[in-house]
Amino acid sequence: MAFADMKTILVFCILAASSCMNNKSLSKQDIYPDPNLKDKDFIENFWTILHTFAAAYPKDPCILKKESFVGFLNSFKFLLPDKVFREQYKNIVENYSLKINNREEAVMSICEMHNEYNKIVNLELIDCTLAFDFWGGGCGCGATQEDETEIAE
Repeated sequence: MAFADMKTILVFCILAASSCMNNKSLSKQDIYPDPNLKDKDFIENFWTILHTFAAAYPKDPCILKKESFVGFLNSFKFLLPDKVFREQYKNIVENYSLKINNREEAVMSICEMHNEYNKIVNLELIDCTLAFDFWGGGCGCGATQEDETEIAE
């Protein structure tokens, strides 16, 4: 898949999540936004998607799942359409010691990364002690802490 195609898919997913929350249908202009997008809603929805993926992360992931999750997070260093946000995210990812040995660690890691971003832009910090209660089983993705299903290595 070409880089531009992956970027389009990412933007579409984030905007689709936003439109679902706002009961709004997407237009072609929504799907192909300005590459220099500086939209607060886009950034908020981006973090929501990362929190949701962390909440659905396996309780006991195999090495392939761990590597895939790291690759997923690293891919956004190149795919985010807003240049300023992309650089901020890249610096956070490159300087953060990601812990992803289980779902709770993944949820906490994304929360802490989100807080690093919030510090940069002077936003209120998230109470990460509540992150697992909020995202760990209440993400709407069907994941619960008791999920044991995992593809064998």
